[in-house]
Amino acid sequence: MVEPQGQSYFYRAYGFKIRSEIEFPELQACPPQEAEIVISWLSTPPTPWTKSQGHAWRFYAHSFALRLVGIAEYAVDHGTHIRIFPANQADPLLVRIYCITVCMAAALMQRGQFLLHASGIIYRNLVWLFAGESGAGKSSIAAELRKRGFPIFTDDTCLLQADPKDASSILVNPSYPMLKLTAETIDALADPQYEKKNRIWPDTEKFGQRLSDPSFGRALPLGGILVLSKSDASLQHLVCQELLGNSAFLALAAHTYRREFIHERSLQRAHLALFGMMADCVPIARMSRPPHISLSSTGDAVETWLREVPRKTAQA
Repeated sequence: MVEPQGQSYFYRAYGFKIRSEIEFPELQACPPQEAEIVISWLSTPPTPWTKSQGHAWRFYAHSFALRLVGIAEYAVDHGTHIRIFPANQADPLLVRIYCITVCMAAALMQRGQFLLHASGIIYRNLVWLFAGESGAGKSSIAAELRKRGFPIFTDDTCLLQADPKDASSILVNPSYPMLKLTAETIDALADPQYEKKNRIWPDTEKFGQRLSDPSFGRALPLGGILVLSKSDASLQHLVCQELLGNSAFLALAAHTYRREFIHERSLQRAHLALFGMMADCVPIARMSRPPHISLSSTGDAVETWLREVPRKTAQA
């Protein structure tokens, strides 16, 4: 990899201003500005490791270290600086992707901020999120609803925070303007704007689709969350079940992005307070989808939920 000579690039992601020595085509570019997070190269490895081989990570309140053999070593400090020492002949895409996913999550947690593993769309000036494990259909459903006129707000992850102006509201900040779709989903959407061209991970069939929705980048209030659950073939129909109280909290906590980093007591308390507030103040439901149900039929069910939930909330 070739290191830039003193050049800086400016971006915005998760509501934070970023200055980087590395060009990130995946991020949303913005004019030069004072940065809250800085990304830079390292000429020597940042952290000594006791093990000579294998991937490893260490997370503390103000420092995070990550070693990915054959890709890079990363150091994240105080939520303000991400430093990268790339391996020889590393794939530049992988170096960047781990930086803006795992390392960015660590930097935000050092700031007391949390990401939800979710994609989302905009409806009635609110964000409606689809949370779930990898492969649950988060991006696919967002793309299906985009085809029906719902702007995409974020894909894969988003930052959640209490609204400082409204104690009963949660604000959502988007990640970066890229939709990640499998080859199967692209075929099902049958939309020429989606291409099997820019593979995100070398060993998977996911392809990156650059988003140009004009609404992308601004924080919006959270409307509700649909937790997507895989089910076996024994289930004959889509099932949508409202989640309340502890069930809602546990469902959200399970889909906290990189929740394995939350072991410091202060982070645990902050996570409990924010996710407990979400469980109390926004509608949350779980949708189980058997494998034989088409993406289009799933889109119908999700759209029905979207249009019914605001009315139920207003009546409550």
